[in-house]
Amino acid sequence: MIALASALLLGAVQSGTAPSVHLTVGPGPCRPKVDGKFVALADLSAQARGWRNREVHFQPDQRTSYSCVDAVLRVLREADVTRLGFVGNEVYRSDESAPK
Repeated sequence: MIALASALLLGAVQSGTAPSVHLTVGPGPCRPKVDGKFVALADLSAQARGWRNREVHFQPDQRTSYSCVDAVLRVLREADVTRLGFVGNEVYRSDESAPK
């Protein structure tokens, strides 16, 4: 598994495509994680400025407060991050809305 991840990362770097950033926010205090490491919300702005040409996968927990998600999205917008996608929302889809 580690070899596969290393190969994918190496391939992304060699092809000129920067690897994506995985940004998560859990419930409780607004403490985002960037690629699994906690980052203070104030420090997120400096990091996000370096992501302008990278794809950011944003995955807030369903219990994360609206104000926290809004604060993180505001930081991303101010840093001109344009390649943003929400991931993990499919787990909240009910069976009724699933495609048949």
